[in-house]
Amino acid sequence: MAGNASAGAVARWGKASLVPLYFLGGTVFMTWPAVLHLADAVVGQLGDNMHFAWLMGWFDQAIFQQGRWPFFAPQLNYPEGWQLARSETTPLQAVMGLPFTWIGGPLLAYNVVALLSFFLSGLTSYLWVRRLTGDRLASLLSGTLYAFLPFRIAHYRGGHLNILGTMWFPLFFMGLFAVLKRGRASRGEIALGGIALGLVSLTSQYYFYVTFVTAGFVAAGYLLLFARDRLRDRALWSSMLGMGAAAAPLVALAVLPYLQLAARDSLPDRPVEAVSLGSAGLSDFLLPSTDHFLWGEWVGEHFAREHWMEGTLYVGAVAGGLSLLAVMLGQRGWPAEVRLLVLLAVVGGLLSAGVSSRLGLSDPAGFEIWGRPLPPLWVLGGAVAGTAMMRWRRNRVRGRGEGSVASPAPGAARP
Repeated sequence: MAGNASAGAVARWGKASLVPLYFLGGTVFMTWPAVLHLADAVVGQLGDNMHFAWLMGWFDQAIFQQGRWPFFAPQLNYPEGWQLARSETTPLQAVMGLPFTWIGGPLLAYNVVALLSFFLSGLTSYLWVRRLTGDRLASLLSGTLYAFLPFRIAHYRGGHLNILGTMWFPLFFMGLFAVLKRGRASRGEIALGGIALGLVSLTSQYYFYVTFVTAGFVAAGYLLLFARDRLRDRALWSSMLGMGAAAAPLVALAVLPYLQLAARDSLPDRPVEAVSLGSAGLSDFLLPSTDHFLWGEWVGEHFAREHWMEGTLYVGAVAGGLSLLAVMLGQRGWPAEVRLLVLLAVVGGLLSAGVSSRLGLSDPAGFEIWGRPLPPLWVLGGAVAGTAMMRWRRNRVRGRGEGSVASPAPGAARP
């Protein structure tokens, strides 16, 4: 009996390890041959990648060798020094890189953390969609689409380590959606949502700002449109407060350097004109990247894509097609998950237009304020695609006619 139990445990462990191994292999394949040059090269032109590689080494030097606050570098802009909070510092990524800095130096740390972002983004998206649908294949598809979004590939080439930190979004929305759907979420779900939001804030202030605002609009829209009766539910507000309490310590730690800078009146401001130039254009959502192996050259010749990295907001043909399929299959009644994802798409799309909506196909790409933090919106690319695949497969298995609606997955209750 003991032997059978042991064999069963090994089999379960082996089956569970297949998913992480799949995303690990996918990361190596999609970024090849980066894994062969982790300690001696970086992907793309020299630029922000060198800044973040330096940051890896500086956090080690400041904290463990000099015992100082790492957000101030006295050797930069000498003799005044430099406040790192005048730009993105992504402290969580820097801390994740510390062990690799000790092993092989800051360049190794930068490359490993960048590659980990693909692995973790795929894995967390898989876990969320598995929770939504109960379908392993749909979850693998969602995780793959999310991990290797054109948006992520573009910023990987640009060396934007802070923008690569998209792995916490699925965990945050997993917790938030659980609270909104049921009102009374479990303690684990509440803690998961709050801690994930805190990790977002420690990864990128761009991401935290837009995630917080987007989540607020999505929650308000869902409750007012589809679950108005829950507005008087004390359990809902208790869960929301619990999520905020779980996020608060990490958020406070993340914003502290910026608050200190603001107290000295040293936090840089951006004029409205600069924000306007960063507004999204319709072309940013519809056009493939200029480095696309089939269409990239044509896109570059016919559209203004000077800032193609920030302007690559194309979700991909597979994710886009499956998202439309989800809408078609759900036309007779969407479960709560799809309603929330559609709200997420609408809110994210509207906010990405910034202060000056650019709807023409020939508009210049920009995206400095709202466009960069769009992965909260792109979470839906993988999640809706996975939901669509699950519903389509169940429709086929059950032999239903065209336009029928599959029943929601276990736990995916309607509002």
